[in-house]
Amino acid sequence: MTAPALAIPACEACGHRVFPPRLACPRCHAREWRLEPAAGGTVAEVTTVRRSLVVGPGDERVELAIVRTDAGPLVIARLQDGPLEPGARVALTFRDGRVSARAGD
Repeated sequence: MTAPALAIPACEACGHRVFPPRLACPRCHAREWRLEPAAGGTVAEVTTVRRSLVVGPGDERVELAIVRTDAGPLVIARLQDGPLEPGARVALTFRDGRVSARAGD
């Protein structure tokens, strides 16, 4: 089973897109939203978060990227395929409150 694509809220009144979801549109203050798919995007920045494990040798590494979605807003996504270079295209999914990115789209 594949994870669902990321959906970005778009204001019904002015079309402004935001992420994460908000109660009111920051541009026009309307409160009606529609969801638009954001299945892909482009990597803007990449970082590696490292933390030492409490038990056992080694450390845990998490690769994160700031991704400009095709819908417009930036999202922070966990990279599933290791580090990627800025400018790389990624496919975005959303599951259990987490945005994930895979190489290609």
